[in-house]
Amino acid sequence: MTGRGLDEPWGAARFAYAYLAAVVSLLGAGLVGLIAYPIIGATGACGADTSGYCTPGTTGLVVVIALAGCLVLAARIVRLGWQWAAWTVVLILVVVQVMVWADRIWVGWLAVLVPALAVAITFRQPNRAPRRATSIGRFIALALVAAQFVVWLVELMVAP
Repeated sequence: MTGRGLDEPWGAARFAYAYLAAVVSLLGAGLVGLIAYPIIGATGACGADTSGYCTPGTTGLVVVIALAGCLVLAARIVRLGWQWAAWTVVLILVVVQVMVWADRIWVGWLAVLVPALAVAITFRQPNRAPRRATSIGRFIALALVAAQFVVWLVELMVAP
């Protein structure tokens, strides 16, 4: 224990706290979605949308923002740090995009690995610099996000 409060968990405890924070964040974001969906539908925020995609899409955006906020709050509570929450959001974006491209829900099992991967990327031993493998993991994750963004832009420009 330091003078500023409790220390970060590390080792196996960090993985356990990561999954605890992820589950609590998913529950919080799901609750926000359950509250937001009828409100968005009842307020007429989508106007005369005949496609039926506006209300679920807007609710999905609200849930994603709520999930990011819940991850930051949960990471703060269980002392994982904002970097863990940020890397979790980045990895979730990659997994969701892979699910969309694959057009298969079963690819969602990758989401189970996201909290552990975020722990591996942000892992550091107390009073030591990050390992080379951690830096390589961060580079790979950022490269995947950049590639995903470029492919998304190309698909957006090519789409009729």
